[in-house]
Amino acid sequence: MPHVGTDGSPLLERLMFAFDGTLYRPVKCDTNGNLVAAVLAGQTITVEQALAANLLATVTVAAGQTIAVTQAAAANLLATVNVATDQNIQARRYGYYGDAWVKSPVPLGVTATWELHPSNMDLPAGSTTLAFTATPAGTIRVATSVAFRTGSAAATRVIWGSYIAGTATYHGQVTTPANGVFYQLGLTVYMVPGDYLQLTIEGAALHDTLRGYASGYQYSVA
Repeated sequence: MPHVGTDGSPLLERLMFAFDGTLYRPVKCDTNGNLVAAVLAGQTITVEQALAANLLATVTVAAGQTIAVTQAAAANLLATVNVATDQNIQARRYGYYGDAWVKSPVPLGVTATWELHPSNMDLPAGSTTLAFTATPAGTIRVATSVAFRTGSAAATRVIWGSYIAGTATYHGQVTTPANGVFYQLGLTVYMVPGDYLQLTIEGAALHDTLRGYASGYQYSVA
């Protein structure tokens, strides 16, 4: 085998060739050493069980599945991956971890801030719970501040709380709050769709008032 190359290295000895029926042609690799294969329009690649563990590709394909390749135009090669229903990686945000498909973590990026101002301006005597608007679908809300004020000094206490996954959660309280004083609590509460904050007033006078305030930020996960 002759040596070819400006540095005198045995270049041809490092090449791999494949026979196309007429000529031997070099097999190409990318800069990472992965095999580069050209697929004709309308052809199909079938991944066998024995090759599944060694398949180097930009997608993960289950053993026995196929990659159907079509070509809409000479410059645009389109690939369609046929996988099982529970392996729709892109649509369902799943990845293969260990020996099972698992849902990938939500990529967190703040999409908006929010503020809510519920109120009850005509309370009955005794105890009442004031609920904030629930977290909407396709959103994760993070509450960072919740506050309230009452319209009289009659209440025995006001409780800061939330309703998370069907369970009421206690975050703090103010006993005998002063009339018209703004009480604020800093906190961090993560709320998925359907979860919400709430205030509970106890010992209220008839026709008393309760105003709530809350703010935070949210992620879009739709």
